[in-house]
Order: sequence, then structure tokens, then C-alpha cells
Amino acid sequence: MQSFWPSREEFLSRPKRVSRFFVILFIFSATLNALLGFTYLYRETAWQTQKSKYEQLVQSNLDLANEYKAERDDLQVSVAEKNVQLTKLNQELKTARNELAKAEQSLATLNDRIKLQEAQLASNSDELESLRGRPPLFKVESLTSRDVTADKAEVRSIVESAYDVIDSVYGNPYLLNQITINFVDSFNIAGAVGEISIANSEAGIEITIKLRNFDKDSSNDVNTIVHEIIHGFHGIAALNAPVLEEGITVAATDVVMRKMYEQGIINFNDPYITISDEIASQINSSYSTPSGNSSFYSSSNVGVYYQLAGWSWYQLYEEDANFFKNFNNSLYNLVQNGTRVSASGVRNLIKNTVNSANSQSISDFVSSQISFNPS
Repeated sequence: MQSFWPSREEFLSRPKRVSRFFVILFIFSATLNALLGFTYLYRETAWQTQKSKYEQLVQSNLDLANEYKAERDDLQVSVAEKNVQLTKLNQELKTARNELAKAEQSLATLNDRIKLQEAQLASNSDELESLRGRPPLFKVESLTSRDVTADKAEVRSIVESAYDVIDSVYGNPYLLNQITINFVDSFNIAGAVGEISIANSEAGIEITIKLRNFDKDSSNDVNTIVHEIIHGFHGIAALNAPVLEEGITVAATDVVMRKMYEQGIINFNDPYITISDEIASQINSSYSTPSGNSSFYSSSNVGVYYQLAGWSWYQLYEEDANFFKNFNNSLYNLVQNGTRVSASGVRNLIKNTVNSANSQSISDFVSSQISFNPS
């Protein structure tokens, strides 16, 4: 019977072969080494990734810190600048407060002066009204070598008769103290039929009317003297544009002349205004009126201006027979209070005195008339 265990010699004589144990051990060792290497590689890769992220985070934080530092530096500079500006503003505010205090003191002083002046105006108001109601003195003089004795007598008669009629149409004059009529050989304005000069004295307004001659039966002569006296009623309250002053004077003169005729003072009724409504409309759409004295009186169209201006004011009188008196009363109140009445102011006075004219609202009528809108 064969022994299960080989002898030593038999065992040594057998062919050599690798033990399975060693193979398995090798495989296990290799696998373990590969696993350890993979683990190391994985951990190294993960560490590098984390390190990179950490470095990026650190750099980002550094950048953010630098930005905050720059902003902080800018804010510090801005705060410093604001402090400088605030200091400057405080100084300016202090200066402004000092100036305001001075201004308030000056204003208080001016208010005291105004109150005093208002009191003086109030105390003078009754006296002014009394002066306005006093009829003026009349003088007729001669500055010519011609014999004008008859002319002087006739003009005195007409002036004395016309005065009350003018007053009834135009209202009391503005502080008219004296009317002097001078007969002369020539006028300063070429083509004029009469001239007027106005002076202000302690006693009131003094007007001087210059004539070459006078005939009480001449419509032109009577119209001229009435026209100039009506100018004198306004005196220093004369409307500032010639087309306005001449227009209201022309219209009032025609009204006074008609009333003088109706009262038998004169034996003719020849109105100066001769244009029709249609002609007035055509002139309004084709012309413009100058505001200056020289451009008005030297214009070749001055006759047209007189006609249209007179027509425009006459429409207001036809709407209200008391228009001239009411208008002048409002005008004198403004002038008496020191107000300089411009063309715009005249338009406002008209609108406040009458509601309509020539079948139009007063606003439409005034705006459509070049006589009320000199340029």
C-alpha cells in the first residue's frame, strides 16, 4: 500500500511550480498597492482641487478687501471734502443770516416810510380833489406883431363857453391851474394848426396853447382850441403813446363840438372823424401804429392814425356816454398814486370801464384795434 505522504527524495524530485498561495498573495498585494495608489492619487487630486478653490477664495477675499479699502479711502476723502463744503456752507449761511437781518431792518425802515407816505397821501387826497374841482385861470396873450384883438376876444368867448361842456363830457381836469393862449406867427411842427405845451408848477398844471389866428365861425379853429384844451385836461396824466392820447382827445373833441352845437354855442357841427366802420376795419387790417412821438407825428400816415384812433375811442363813448369821465377818473387815481400807466395799463382801464363796443366784447374790440396796441 502506497504511502499518502511522499518521501523526501520523491518530493524533491518532483517538478518545481508556483504555489497558489503566493499567486493569490501577489495578486492581493498588487491590488492593495493599486488601491492604495488610487486612494493616494484621489486624495492628492482632491487636495489640489480644494487647495485651488481655497487659493481662489483667498484671492477673492483679498480683492474684496482691497475694494473695501479703496471705497473706505474714497469715503474718507469724500467725508473730508463734505466737511470742507459743510464748513463753507455754514459760513455762507451765517453771512446770509446777517444779510437777512440787515434786509429785515431795512424793510422795517421802508415800511415805516411807506406808512408815513400813505398817511401823507391820505391827508393830501381831499386837497387834491379840491384842486381838481377848481376851474382854471384863462389868459390870452400875443407874441406877434399882427393885430389879433378880435381873435383874442373870440377865442376867450369860445374857451369860456366850451370849458363847462368839456368838463361835463371829460370830467374834471387833472390839477389844471391855468390856460394861456398865445397868438404866434409860426409853429415848431410843420403843418400844425396849433401847438400845446404843458408845465407843472406848485399851483398845478399850466398849459400854453399857441395859435396863429382864430375865428369863432371857423369849424377848424374851434376844433383846434377845444382839442388842445382837452389835452390840457389830462396834463401830466397824458397817455404815454401819442396814438392813445390823440385818439381819446379826437373822440372827445367831436363829442364836445356836437354838444356845443346843440347848445347853440357854435353854429356848425362838423365832426373830425369821418371814416366808416368798413374803412376802420380795413385800416386795422392794413396798418400798425407807432408808439414813439417822432415816428407818429412825422409819419405820412399820421392823418390815418388820427382818424382811426378817434373812431376807436368814439365807439367806447357810444357804448357808454359816461365813458370818458369814468376812464379819466380811474386814470387820475393811478397817476395820483404814482403809477406810470403804460399802453397795457390803458387797455386794462378800458376793459374795466366798459363791457362791450361796436357789437363786440370789450376784450375782442380792444385787441382788434391797432390804436390801442401801438408798437
